[in-house]
Amino acid sequence: MSGPMFAGLFVNTERVDDAAEVTLVGEFDLESVAPVTEALTATLAPPPPRLVLIDLSNLTFISGTGVSTLLGALAEAIYRGADLRLYGPRHRIVRRAMAVTGADHLLRIYPTHADAVRDTARLTTWPGRR
Repeated sequence: MSGPMFAGLFVNTERVDDAAEVTLVGEFDLESVAPVTEALTATLAPPPPRLVLIDLSNLTFISGTGVSTLLGALAEAIYRGADLRLYGPRHRIVRRAMAVTGADHLLRIYPTHADAVRDTARLTTWPGRR
């Protein structure tokens, strides 16, 4: 894996054809929001990929600011016509942060990479709206 380390968070992005993956390793808090935002903005820049996956499997902590950043990425993905999916939150504190903030009801979070890719439903509007 190659990519920069920022304030305890490693960020890596890969794009293959019409799909992109952003991998987050370490702690995602206020100090690491800027590089994550930059990576997600670059990933969603026109022309955006059809599918954007965010790998949380090695994320050990996420603050409310980090959760907010992911929700902002969801809004941008919907605006750009991309499908944003998160997968692999193994650490209890990450799953808990998603639940406490209600983000788990808005973000599409899957247990594994395979589950995230396998789901054929596309999210084209903000969750809860018609």
